[in-house]
Amino acid sequence: MRAIVLAFLALLVLVEAPARASAINVGICAILGPSYTDADSTDIHDDYFPSNPVSQPAWGMHVKVVEHGTTTSVFNDFLQPKTGANPGCTTNTAVPVDTTKTYDVKVITDASFPGDSNTLVYKDYGSGNELDSSFNNRSFSTASTYTTFTTGDSAPMRVMAASILALSRHDAGITGETFEEFGCTNAEATSNCGAATICNSGGQIFFDTETDQTVYKTVIAKEFGNLILTKGATNTIPGPNYCGTAVNGCPSGNDSGCPGNGSFLVNSLEYHSAAVKEGFGRFYRDATFNDLGGTGCGAYDKGSPDWDLNLSGNGHFYYCDDAPVLGLGLVDSDWEDEECSGASSLAGLATTYDYERFFWDMDYTEGAHVEDLVQILSDANAGSGWNRDYQGNSDDVVQRLEDAVDGGPWESAWDFEEADNGVFR
Repeated sequence: MRAIVLAFLALLVLVEAPARASAINVGICAILGPSYTDADSTDIHDDYFPSNPVSQPAWGMHVKVVEHGTTTSVFNDFLQPKTGANPGCTTNTAVPVDTTKTYDVKVITDASFPGDSNTLVYKDYGSGNELDSSFNNRSFSTASTYTTFTTGDSAPMRVMAASILALSRHDAGITGETFEEFGCTNAEATSNCGAATICNSGGQIFFDTETDQTVYKTVIAKEFGNLILTKGATNTIPGPNYCGTAVNGCPSGNDSGCPGNGSFLVNSLEYHSAAVKEGFGRFYRDATFNDLGGTGCGAYDKGSPDWDLNLSGNGHFYYCDDAPVLGLGLVDSDWEDEECSGASSLAGLATTYDYERFFWDMDYTEGAHVEDLVQILSDANAGSGWNRDYQGNSDDVVQRLEDAVDGGPWESAWDFEEADNGVFR
């Protein structure tokens, strides 16, 4: 009987004894897993984010680990960038935890790129605060192992995923810059962007999250390309003048002073100051999601461009290294001249699409990469800068760009691609 009582008391002691704390060190990885309207591997033929949900390592993103139910932080730092030994992760022993406790893990919308000292941050415009994706009450049990946290779909994570990919692939040689992006209400966006729901303004990007422009990965990357041009140009590039003109049924630009007063489109006729900047933004987007040595250049337009001008759109998807839509008998260069009237009617005008394809050809065919093209655009604006409207003199955009490459390594390539793609008028 005594033996039974002693055994029972021993068991009671074991049951009531508190768990012994065990301090270990672990690693954390994070993956961004949003979805986009324009992620479709069948149609768009791109190489990155081809299907939903995407799986973008959280290169350089900020992660904070806090003891659950407290304010005690055990880790508050950035994951390694794309160029790190463990991209999108800590080391496997960076996070000290206790196996008897649980933790809240936050993946925060700012990122650090230590190799070039750039930072990227997405904030709520109204509060000015960064946002996060939280994983609460999580435990860790095995030392020196990784736990991966995958975020869901949200506007902040859509913007961060596309922007991290863009900046990691093509930073144009920019160093020491902060790239700021804001999620806004419709009223906040239009107060910064005019009538637009997404824009670059003052070296920042504003997204209207009420009409949610962040569902388009291509829109995010295109706006980021415009920001790259702003940050990377040593000479300020004048704002574009969207004032094209309708010629033989071709769509016109969107300025009230333009004949036809149409809408700005990828194939609308515009002054070069608009077409070149919009074309660069789209090229940057194309270079973000397409490998230059891949299967070609696929692109997406939120609208449905009327490429063959039969008053009916031809779908969202088009090519940026060939005829825009195959099977319609369209040319793979100088769309403006082929589909509008003759060159004599198009002086001072260009389309975004022709510049988009021109920049792609300068990169893919000629070897002038993003940083080279940014420098050329910057050099074209030395001194007084180009005239936003066509003037037919030394200050017009075409002449300024030609002057910027004259005598340099890209002169012959520029002259050939300029003529081939019809951006010389």
